[in-house]
Amino acid sequence: RSDKVQLHPQLGYSDGERVRVSSEHGEHAFIVKLNEDIRPDCVVITSNTLGVNMLTPAILSEEGENACYQEVKVKIEKID
Repeated sequence: RSDKVQLHPQLGYSDGERVRVSSEHGEHAFIVKLNEDIRPDCVVITSNTLGVNMLTPAILSEEGENACYQEVKVKIEKID
């Protein structure tokens, strides 16, 4: 399973850098993978990534009773 968060290079992070991603639901450390194909104001953490559930609400979607991952606002900070 992945431990990556995908960020646009414009944000100033480096490939392989460790960052803490936090939301109102929790936080987790990830490894940066730069991706020019995503918007600079978004992050991508795929659903099978270790720790992603720490950032999401404990609710289920109305279709298929799946976890809801989209639209969660997050903060990113470098880990020393």
